[in-house]
Amino acid sequence: DNLLTFTVVVTDGNLTTTKKYFTEVTNVNESATDIALSGSTVIENISGAIFGNFSLVDEDANSGIQDLTIIPNPDSHLFAIGGDLELKFIEGFSADFEVQNSYSITLEITDKDGTNLRKTFELSISDANDSPTSVSITGGSAAENSAGATFGVLSTKDPDTSDTFTYSITGGTDAESFEIGFGSSQNYTLKFKSTVSGNFETKSSYSVIVTSTDSGSASTSSTLTLSLTDVNESPTDIDLSGGSAAENSAGASFGTLSTTDPDASDTFTYSVTGGADSARFEIGSSNNLKFKSTVSGNYESKSSYSVIVTSTDAGS
Repeated sequence: DNLLTFTVVVTDGNLTTTKKYFTEVTNVNESATDIALSGSTVIENISGAIFGNFSLVDEDANSGIQDLTIIPNPDSHLFAIGGDLELKFIEGFSADFEVQNSYSITLEITDKDGTNLRKTFELSISDANDSPTSVSITGGSAAENSAGATFGVLSTKDPDTSDTFTYSITGGTDAESFEIGFGSSQNYTLKFKSTVSGNFETKSSYSVIVTSTDSGSASTSSTLTLSLTDVNESPTDIDLSGGSAAENSAGASFGTLSTTDPDASDTFTYSVTGGADSARFEIGSSNNLKFKSTVSGNYESKSSYSVIVTSTDAGS
């Protein structure tokens, strides 16, 4: 209010008189009292993000900012002042919530009347969903001959450490053989389908592409290489090369024994374990089936013999 009106009354005890006065209030320049910033939060991952604009808190409407200076501190090199007195990150820098989620900056402002004000602003970064970066598997192997075998637990690398994920098989040479399982510990696993079992001797390595999708619908895919571990398999047959010997020869050899086994590199030991003529036979030093050294055959008395031979592999 810059115009005041008042009345003065004068009395001498008996008589009075009054007079109205008009008074104008003249303006005196007042100093600014505070620095205001229109915003103090930005979302992460935006290069050169703008927080807001500076202004002065001043009763004089015609006051303004004459000069503005950023006071050096550990964060000050990351900030710049724009043409509209806006506070922003420097071009090329974007904040990462997971690395640092708050910043501090001190400003000194000189108004048009020469008044200096200094104030520290606390700035914050809000979290945004970051995309996952890769998929991995613990273990990555399973034993052969096991239908529906599990190869390991799936996990995802993501800047958002508290994010959750779902998984799907989206490609790879062997995608048709695999599916996503759900383990007893509430973990997602990568496994053979229930109708599929691997054979190490036929195929020992597999390749699938697994896609991980986070709770914000961002996703990433990785190619996983899986391996089968060899399991000792039982031998299936025994063969004898030759199978005949000349009569009248003590300890005569009837041929060399060999074994059919899915494990091509396995080794075997042999023993005579039955048959009508087992008492006459023994296994020689070179895995040959032979008469005992005290036995010789007589063609005219007996020309055919029957024995049961057992082959035992290195895995018993």
